[in-house]
Amino acid sequence: MRHPRPRPAGRAANWPRRLLILGLCGLLGLAQLPASWPAAALNAACAGQCRIAEADGAWWQGRGRLFARLPDSDSWHDLGPLAWQLKPFSASSEIRLGDGRATLALAGDGLHLNADGVVLPAALLLAQPALKLPGSGWQGHLDIRQSTTHWSFAGIPDSRGQLFWRGAASGLLEDYPLGDLEIDWAYQTDGLQARLGGGRPGIIELDGQLTLHGKNAGRGWQGKLTGEARLANDAENRLGRYLQLIAQPLGTGRYRLDWSAT
Repeated sequence: MRHPRPRPAGRAANWPRRLLILGLCGLLGLAQLPASWPAAALNAACAGQCRIAEADGAWWQGRGRLFARLPDSDSWHDLGPLAWQLKPFSASSEIRLGDGRATLALAGDGLHLNADGVVLPAALLLAQPALKLPGSGWQGHLDIRQSTTHWSFAGIPDSRGQLFWRGAASGLLEDYPLGDLEIDWAYQTDGLQARLGGGRPGIIELDGQLTLHGKNAGRGWQGKLTGEARLANDAENRLGRYLQLIAQPLGTGRYRLDWSAT
């Protein structure tokens, strides 16, 4: 009676080594994917409204130049040089845009996003359809400073930071130069608290407080704006009638902000 021929023990013992080699080769191949790969993925994710030009490096550590455009617009905004780096051992990533930086990190209790010095054209953000604002006529740049946002695994959001609108102007206000406006915000589960300030010293001065609270699901927000605004010179003639829609005149170019929405 013949017995099956036993397989050499060494051949079976080689399988773990082969799998390890194949895994290492796969990782090396993945690491060598070019920066054009995430560039193409970004273009697809934002429906052709943004793109990375001159992409160079690897997919996990690359650089290029970021461009974006508004919906239904043929003109592109050059947002400046872009660089990114993924750090798998620290479960974090870093993006640099111009002189600004944003980091995203996974911690034990949630996801953390920090941003500082990120500058974007005001039109690029304020004209987004989700905000339900006019799609054009926005001027100046938005500068995000010392912003931190935390999404906890328990579903509790927490965000705070500073937003500067430099060279602010809007077609809603006859493109009149508003100066540099500042928003200091803090957002938690009970809503948004924001301090508004800035303008053009001696011509437009704003000092206000904005509060927004969420209502029942599907019923939007309720909010209140309080504070004071001061107008002088031609700003009183150009902007006074618009300001009276949300404020009460106090005389001599002074207005008490008193607006609420439900």
